[in-house]
Amino acid sequence: MKGHSEETSLRTLFQLLKKQKQIASYCLPEKLKAKLFPIMCDEYDLSNNLPDDLSPFMLLCDQNKFIYPEESNLIDCLSDCMDFLRSTELPIQGVKMKEANEEQFILNISYKEGISQNTGEAYELIEVLLGKVEDVKWQRSCFTTIDKLNVNLRTFKKQFLIGKTTANVGLFIQYESGKTIPLLFKEPITFGYPIFDTFIEGNKFLKEMAMETCDLPFTWNEIFKGYNKLDFFQKKYPNQVFKKNTNKYSAGCIYALMKIKPFLSDNAFRKFEAFCFAKRLGSDVFCVAKNNDFIAHLLLNYWKWKLKLDEEKEEDLYYYILDIIRMSKKLKEPVELNVRSLNGLFGYHDDLVRKLNQKRIKKMNKNIYLLNHSNH
Repeated sequence: MKGHSEETSLRTLFQLLKKQKQIASYCLPEKLKAKLFPIMCDEYDLSNNLPDDLSPFMLLCDQNKFIYPEESNLIDCLSDCMDFLRSTELPIQGVKMKEANEEQFILNISYKEGISQNTGEAYELIEVLLGKVEDVKWQRSCFTTIDKLNVNLRTFKKQFLIGKTTANVGLFIQYESGKTIPLLFKEPITFGYPIFDTFIEGNKFLKEMAMETCDLPFTWNEIFKGYNKLDFFQKKYPNQVFKKNTNKYSAGCIYALMKIKPFLSDNAFRKFEAFCFAKRLGSDVFCVAKNNDFIAHLLLNYWKWKLKLDEEKEEDLYYYILDIIRMSKKLKEPVELNVRSLNGLFGYHDDLVRKLNQKRIKKMNKNIYLLNHSNH
């Protein structure tokens, strides 16, 4: 990834993460982590030969922000549950957590090294696990013969930053089902929590893309390979031509222009391009970035602005526009944007209907003519 030194290994990046003040101040203290997650700590201590500065660290999250352990209701609740299980004489093996802590999550960030089974090459990996506490219960680690009270996490998602250096990393996400795929652009890095902020800040292009609000059909791994928007789009779409001013505009705007260009005449495309460059294109249009529906939503945004339409007419207008796109494709004509009123748009639609009917009649007459001559 350009913008980061090729000498920066993931090991070094992980060590830097642990030292960041905005992260270190929120980390669960080692004593508290050992008390709440003894099985996890056992497994790390006995199965890894890594130094302490590469040991996993945990952060508590309340919705979209970090919280200090001493401010967490979750920690208080866990401590109470453990005290109860230690003191009770009843044969109770565990306690499930209540819904009161539903908005509090735990992030577990760990570093691993290994050898790829496919290539035989060494790799480094930073894993970010997003989980929620399910219960507290007595259990035994495979590394010890003593039952310990342990807080069990239910893992919702994991993200992996894997590679050798920050110049050649891949970013993947694993869901609760076990399915693992490259992290889609619509999914925020580290679930939207500021874990890799310094990593992102060091790369101008990555920082720009992280600020995009559009749902675009890219993966972060594809984005990692670019060093600016022009370079990225040229690599992603090698058969397309992009202008030198590509870097000045949002990725959503450039993607929309690329997709709509084949549907418009040259004059109409210049009008739509000016509309996009004036930043009038809403990010909600990218929720349906597929086929004719996407083009229809782009044109809907344009005509809503051009004709100053209110939202009440939006749904009906959308289906007229979708019809215009379909008919234009059948007629092999580009869509024009020179209508000046809503009635003009309806008239444009009706003109296309007439043209299509005439084309069908002409084709039917031709078939009848050929059929009659074939019978003689």
